[in-house]
Amino acid sequence: MNTIDNLKQLLAEIGPATEEVMIVQQLEADSWHVLLDENLGIDLDYLEDQEKLVLSVELGSPPPDKLAATYAFLLHYNFIWLQTGCLKMGLDASNGSISMTFEANASTLDLNNLQSLLTEFAQKALVWRELITVGFEDDASSSSEYREMMPAAIRV
Repeated sequence: MNTIDNLKQLLAEIGPATEEVMIVQQLEADSWHVLLDENLGIDLDYLEDQEKLVLSVELGSPPPDKLAATYAFLLHYNFIWLQTGCLKMGLDASNGSISMTFEANASTLDLNNLQSLLTEFAQKALVWRELITVGFEDDASSSSEYREMMPAAIRV
């Protein structure tokens, strides 16, 4: 079975097999939206030429007075990609929202891997939503509050 057919089968199975998954909606031939609860939806896009499944989630926007510090922190976060497990943060210029993405090797996924991947990604998204909503201070990297939350936000 080719990779896209395998993904379609896995995404058809994941809803009934995963308690946290409420709805799986196929948007296009190679993209889906997975609703985990009323407040958390994850977009999945298959990149055929790279055989990657890209997970993305909107995290929200930081408070206006903490934009610069938050953006600086996220740039640093992207720079330490080896420690973060390749989670990426980006800015949606159209609405000012921060998004988190992760690229997985689609050809090696099975139901258990996909369940774990979605669950871990969702857990990180919830932690990051809280961090982004509050925003970062200029000294965030030295703050004990942020240091306590970071292990839960770093790797998928």
